[in-house]
Formats: sequence, structure tokens, C-alpha cells
Amino acid sequence: MCNSGLPAPEQVEALLRERLGTRVQGLRVLVREGGVVLQGTVYTWYSKQVAQQVATQDLRLTVLANEIEVRWDLGRHAPDPN
Repeated sequence: MCNSGLPAPEQVEALLRERLGTRVQGLRVLVREGGVVLQGTVYTWYSKQVAQQVATQDLRLTVLANEIEVRWDLGRHAPDPN
């Protein structure tokens, strides 16, 4: 636990990785006063939402910001806009 009463960032990252598998690349959790900030990269908006739900519902954390970036170009093709 950190002095703030929140788990250490490494603990949160490990728990999120355990639950999310490879959905989030470069996962990073920043512990701030009052909650956490999620960072990393995903392929879909759905995966970004799942990461936040795991943090808030499963781990009971307050997510101050979800800065996870959605990037279609990371090994997958974006849907055809036509």
C-alpha cells in the first residue's frame, strides 16, 4: 500500500494485466491523491472501457483519468470508412 491508502502502482498494474491479458499494451498506472490514472494503448474503445471497469468495479479504485489511447494501427486494420 502507498501512503495514500491506495495499492502501489505495480500492484494495480499486475492485477489489471491478470484480468485484461493482452488487451492493453504498455499499461501504466499512476497513483494520485484520490485515485489512479490509467495509461497505455489498446486496439478498441471497448478494451479501453473494460480496463476502466476492471479498475473501478473489480479493484474498487477511483479512476481520475483514463488516458489509455485507442490505436487501430497497432497490428490491426481500421474498419473501412466506406
